Amino acid sequence: MKNIAFCAAVLSSTLLPGCGQRHLPAGSENGMAAALIRHELAAAPSHIGAHVSPCPCYVLVGGRDLAREQLAALSREGPSFVAGSAWAEGRGVRIRVGLPQHRWNGNFDVAYAMDCTPACAASGTAVMRYDGSRWRVLSSHLD
Repeated sequence: MKNIAFCAAVLSSTLLPGCGQRHLPAGSENGMAAALIRHELAAAPSHIGAHVSPCPCYVLVGGRDLAREQLAALSREGPSFVAGSAWAEGRGVRIRVGLPQHRWNGNFDVAYAMDCTPACAASGTAVMRYDGSRWRVLSSHLD
């Protein structure tokens, strides 16, 4: 029995890093959302950014407002980012980022959506990784 536990520990720490990491630190979803938004700002066909619209972006993460520090940091890099709870239809772009869903290989699926009216909406999924200190976007697809 000890050999099985040892083999599982070696396998998860060497071949599948992050696989045993099912519990993320409290508040890490804010860093996850900020990394995903930065990725979208840098994407060539971006739906957000100063080059697309000068409107503010209202951000929710798992149904809650993104932390003020993250909003301020993102606002220095592009359009104005504000708390998602202040959004009303026609006021700007609402960005909704879901909570990370753990995959078997240590990565996370993250659903996200952007909209300004029901007729102006897009949704997508990102594959992300948390390395213990920061989030990285491995891939994303926005419909």
